Amino acid sequence: MTTATENRVKVELASRIASAMSLRDAEVKVETCHVDVRSTSCTGLIAGRAFFAKHFTADPYRVVSALPWREELSDSVASRPRADQFQVERNAAQTFRCMAGLAHVPAMLGCSEREAIILWEKAEGVRLDQMLVRSRWMPGTGDSFSNALGVAGAWLRRVHDASREGSREFDLHSLSRAIQQKIKAEPWAEQTYARTAIQRLQEASDAIGDNGKLELPVVLNHGDFTLANLLWNGTRLSVLDFENPIVAAPFYDLLTLTFSLRRKLLNPLVSRNVVQAAEKSFWKAYGAVPSQLATFLNAVATARVLCQCSPRPAKQRRQRGWLNAAAAAVYHNVLESSMLTRCLES
Repeated sequence: MTTATENRVKVELASRIASAMSLRDAEVKVETCHVDVRSTSCTGLIAGRAFFAKHFTADPYRVVSALPWREELSDSVASRPRADQFQVERNAAQTFRCMAGLAHVPAMLGCSEREAIILWEKAEGVRLDQMLVRSRWMPGTGDSFSNALGVAGAWLRRVHDASREGSREFDLHSLSRAIQQKIKAEPWAEQTYARTAIQRLQEASDAIGDNGKLELPVVLNHGDFTLANLLWNGTRLSVLDFENPIVAAPFYDLLTLTFSLRRKLLNPLVSRNVVQAAEKSFWKAYGAVPSQLATFLNAVATARVLCQCSPRPAKQRRQRGWLNAAAAAVYHNVLESSMLTRCLES
């Protein structure tokens, strides 16, 4: 985005925000902005108060989720009309604040359905995915990262417990078979990593035993509970991005977080010890889950990491510049095998 385009976007956003908040344009200062195909977001100041704003632009609005094999594991929607998405995000943050305490979800400062914009207080802190990478060379960051995951586990458990709407029987064997069929239908299904993923899923089904049916609570899930949507300032965790809340089994959020953490083991700059300590901290704070569910979550997260590697190098060579393609080739030929071994051993 050119400087002229960026300045034009900032002026337009300031005008929309002023309209939403019944202010003069001059009273709104937009400092940063980001434009993508679905929305435009920005940060800035209103009367000295820091804010984050989101302007909904796409209609329909494509809903993003990091849940592995979302179609096989949930009834989550792929898109919504823009007006519906505005309502979902406006209401969701308020709902989560009420369920699990006000400290961890930024307060909404204002909104305008006509302007299709929502403002929240700006959360302070470092994204956990960025903190994890920094832990390699910044002393004490690994321990802080583990502490943050512990707070995240406790927060998520409070949400799940407070939102329980009865229970439902889930057939883990059927879900596993659906994922295996999905992998087998991919053009890269015969690659070693894909075959290993299928093997891991089958081994988990065997370990679960003859009866794969499990009664699980039906709860409100965040819908995209990834490291990138969690901020930590050293003492306080902020949970962001409530664009896809869904009432489902708790494994929706649990699997999303586990995969978000495990996939970082593909990065040679990330310490396996830090990842393992953080995952233990998360589960200690979240609390016990049935052993069958734990086995299932572990297998699906590992399988997804394996499948992420299968198509990645060739795709990067085709779609990105020569420098990125060269880096992908080096990673594939030199580092990928050892990085995947770390994932399998976790």
